[in-house]
Amino acid sequence: MSRIAFAVLTLLMTVGVHTASADDESPFFYFYSSELGAFVIERADGTDSRILTEYSLPNESLVISGAGWSTSQDWFAWYAGSPSSGGNLNGNAMLVNHAGEQILTVREQCSTDLMQWSTVDDLLLIGCYQTQQSSLDYVYIVFDPNERNEVFTLDANSFDLSGDISDITEVHWSPDGTNLVVYQANSVEFDESHYTMKVFTSDGILSAERDFHTEHLNLSRPFWSDTGNFVYSNMDNSRIVVENFQDNLVVEFDAVVNQIGWVDWSPSGDYAFVFGNTISQFIKEISKSLI
Repeated sequence: MSRIAFAVLTLLMTVGVHTASADDESPFFYFYSSELGAFVIERADGTDSRILTEYSLPNESLVISGAGWSTSQDWFAWYAGSPSSGGNLNGNAMLVNHAGEQILTVREQCSTDLMQWSTVDDLLLIGCYQTQQSSLDYVYIVFDPNERNEVFTLDANSFDLSGDISDITEVHWSPDGTNLVVYQANSVEFDESHYTMKVFTSDGILSAERDFHTEHLNLSRPFWSDTGNFVYSNMDNSRIVVENFQDNLVVEFDAVVNQIGWVDWSPSGDYAFVFGNTISQFIKEISKSLI
């Protein structure tokens, strides 16, 4: 079964494809049917159709979104959302097992707008609003569906913030799927170019922390390769730093651009093309021999 890609249709939303074996006449598709109010599994030729689980949209203006199948393909995750609502009118995070026998709601009355599976475990990262009134009530959850347990939460009460929960600008899994990466603004000192990256284990232990410089966080934050290398500007913007936690790799270069605008990694993770405001520079090979 491949990872899913969502595409909105008038009545159906395709959510996945199961690759056919040599004996299969046609591959399996997964989609949501608003007519049936259910997720449906069937072959591409329309045969062998069955309902995975019933689910009614909480609001007709919402559409199905989410992370789809877990790494083990034992669990399917989704939520009902709408970009126009800003996330705080979305539905709960929902899961169902591959047999459609166990349906789980991660946290009741929590409007979900973030959902991402770990690439190595059946651990689901969720971000949701606990109330519709304030972003200060936002919470990040790592959920284990096999244990039906919230393994780790980041909220205004449990997280050691320099300001408040709204200072977190983004959370995602590391490329190897073993750590959570958190980007946090420095609201206490009101330095708009000072941000902090915190790396947590999946059960909430802080394993690394790095300060970095950026003028535009959406464009210029630490850029990760698929192999776990990441690039960022140091706090005074004088050096470009490359690290890899797994390999204990730390390499620094004199800044070759006034500001990192984007980084494009080679598939091997050995080269990074660094784009600045007006020019682009090629960073030399990053290899273990440079440690």
